[in-house]
Amino acid sequence: RPRASEVAEALRNALKSTKDARDEAKDLLVETEKEASRMAKEHAALTEQLRASMVQVATRTEKLDSRLGRVGRAANRLGGKLQIVNQEQTMAEEMAEMLVHLRGFGMPDALQ
Repeated sequence: RPRASEVAEALRNALKSTKDARDEAKDLLVETEKEASRMAKEHAALTEQLRASMVQVATRTEKLDSRLGRVGRAANRLGGKLQIVNQEQTMAEEMAEMLVHLRGFGMPDALQ
């Protein structure tokens, strides 16, 4: 049968082991809370960076849309001018053909 002093020593050792385990658990909990806080701050910072990037992309997209609109309108104007130039060239060619034809009928060069 164990003596009382041995039982007391075993209880003290068990109590110390329990206290040490509890202290380790507390330390681990503190470290975990610090890490969770750090990760939450990092997540918030990354979320803000992402939001800022999305705003920047939206702003740039709007500017590009505006520029594309201006380019499209300029292209339409240029197309209209090109059409007018083509029509004028066609008319000039037709007039030149008529003058050549009229000269064949003996019309004076003054018509040029």
